[in-house]
Amino acid sequence: ETVPIPGLAELPIVGPALFDRHPAVYLAVAFAVVLSLLYRRTHLGLTLRAAGDKPAALDSAGVDGVRARVGADLCTGAFAGLGGAFMSEVGAGLFIPFLTGGAGFIGIVLAMLAAVAGMKRSYTQPCGM
Repeated sequence: ETVPIPGLAELPIVGPALFDRHPAVYLAVAFAVVLSLLYRRTHLGLTLRAAGDKPAALDSAGVDGVRARVGADLCTGAFAGLGGAFMSEVGAGLFIPFLTGGAGFIGIVLAMLAAVAGMKRSYTQPCGM
């Protein structure tokens, strides 16, 4: 069952596509915004970035880098599991084998391509400028 946002759901073209969704979709968007702010503007976000970029610097600051990375991996796995549960139960209404049609492999390839693009950017823009 969807929950339309009054006023916005009646917009032509984008209204039904963006503003007439299941409540879990709205919750996921709000959660993504909160996590983005948490990652960019808090000490925890700085710790997580350092755990991925410079683990040695994190260790020298007295923070356990392995613990930070393991915690981030566990949270990422939990979010992926919630997304899969939403896709199979709410999106389709029932469990269907091979529901994603290989989209997971496409995501892996996109992540690999993004990493290559990031390396090119780091060589062409020294010191992050």
